Amino acid sequence: MSNSTSTAASLDEKRKRQRAYEYLCHLEEAKLWLEHALKKELPISSDLENHLRTGVDLALLASIIAPKECPKSRVYDLDLKRFCDRGLHFKHTDNIIMFFRCCSAIGFP
Repeated sequence: MSNSTSTAASLDEKRKRQRAYEYLCHLEEAKLWLEHALKKELPISSDLENHLRTGVDLALLASIIAPKECPKSRVYDLDLKRFCDRGLHFKHTDNIIMFFRCCSAIGFP
């Protein structure tokens, strides 16, 4: 019984590591794609999640895809100064909303 428990635990740990590895691979793929689309360098993958929470790069992507519906001038905290000084602000969600509006405007489900 003890042997099967340790086997189950080791299999669970192996699955957990595999999911983490796959997540990091997808995160790096997304980072590379965004860098290419935005023509700018993004933070390393370990910092990318926190960086994307501002929605700035998603809003910039939206302004490239649908500039009339999502003008670059409407991106909140474009230089990330507010984020660096005070952290995440509720107005950053406007950037993410702008990205979703862009998706709707171009018919992306």
